[in-house]
Amino acid sequence: MAEISDLLGIDHFTTARGATVRRDFLEAVARALGVPEVTINETAKKDGMLDLVIQTATGAPTDPNLYSRGATVTNDALQTILDGLRRRGTASHRPRR
Repeated sequence: MAEISDLLGIDHFTTARGATVRRDFLEAVARALGVPEVTINETAKKDGMLDLVIQTATGAPTDPNLYSRGATVTNDALQTILDGLRRRGTASHRPRR
């Protein structure tokens, strides 16, 4: 989470040991990636927000294996977001095509 926050220039979000990634972290990531506020507000479920962030960060559909029971955000999902950011750049640092 810290690496994602640093790449996007957003606040660091804390979790307790073994705790899940908070929805507000995913919302902050989505905003930093340029997702419209209306889209963020209309995304009701945490899995939907995770899907939105992964697709925006990677430019590809979300691998269903990245979802877990109980709307927990896995390390694999966070790594996928991080890899996408590194590969594609952030909204303000996207490579020109």
